[in-house]
Amino acid sequence: MLITLALMSFLFCVRWLPRWLTPTVCLGLELALRPWLGKERRRLRDNVQHIYGLKSGSHFSRMFERQCLRHQLRCGFETLQAMQNPKLIRVEGDAALKAHIAAAEARGKPHILVTAHLGAWELAAYYAGHAGTKPLSVLAKPSRYRAVTQSLDRLRRNKLGTPVLWTGTKTLLRDMLSVLKRGEPIGFVMDQKPEGRQGPVVPFMGIPTAFVAGPATMALRFDAAVIGIYVVREGAYRYRILSELIWGGKDSSNPDEQLLTAAMAQSIERVIRMYPEQWTWNYKRWRWGDQPSSPGFVNPEHSVRL
Repeated sequence: MLITLALMSFLFCVRWLPRWLTPTVCLGLELALRPWLGKERRRLRDNVQHIYGLKSGSHFSRMFERQCLRHQLRCGFETLQAMQNPKLIRVEGDAALKAHIAAAEARGKPHILVTAHLGAWELAAYYAGHAGTKPLSVLAKPSRYRAVTQSLDRLRRNKLGTPVLWTGTKTLLRDMLSVLKRGEPIGFVMDQKPEGRQGPVVPFMGIPTAFVAGPATMALRFDAAVIGIYVVREGAYRYRILSELIWGGKDSSNPDEQLLTAAMAQSIERVIRMYPEQWTWNYKRWRWGDQPSSPGFVNPEHSVRL
């Protein structure tokens, strides 16, 4: 009960926080949280060192670390505000997204939307849901704290109009199949490592990386077009939607699960390399004791064409 009240109070304060005060509040939070983020910062440094070759503790490594953490705070605050009042955000690129979704819907079949923990990924569901004519359901991982899960569920459903399919539930597969059988789209945030069963291993950031199999499996089973969508931050309360058709369905090509997953991973990687400070580098994506280092560039041999 206390956690719920605290969350409600926090969200209320965030919503009504004056826009001009947001940078100051985020800077104060950054300074206050810095002593408590040791594990997150070490993980970020390890990932950056292996992917970009930036030695931990170097000037450029520390500068990139500050950029990432500041972006997460600023973008996180603005996302929470926009989840309660989407009109606060000025966004560009929605016309291209609408065109991609209209073409996918014209096929008379469902479509799959994929994104990553980059920029304002929560808002990707909102803009994608409003760009089409059919309701968009999204997969989400519940928090370890029930009150946080319930608060996010209310925001997504009531404010963004996005139904959530929670991972880990016994009915998840059945719920996903029901959505797709109705011809409705599903959205996946697919840059996290798979849990339990090993997923397809494909090139990602120059390293063989396991991905979840669900998006490709569902797309192939239902002949669903796959669209990549990313909402990146370009300034205070200014965002841009980047979208692309990753796979147009079996009438365009006939890949297998491995090849389609590789194409999705490549789409995510392209945007990460365009906006590296906006990806969650402090996520435990790789085990470096078992992984080779990346040379810091995209191998042309890894280019996927569907």
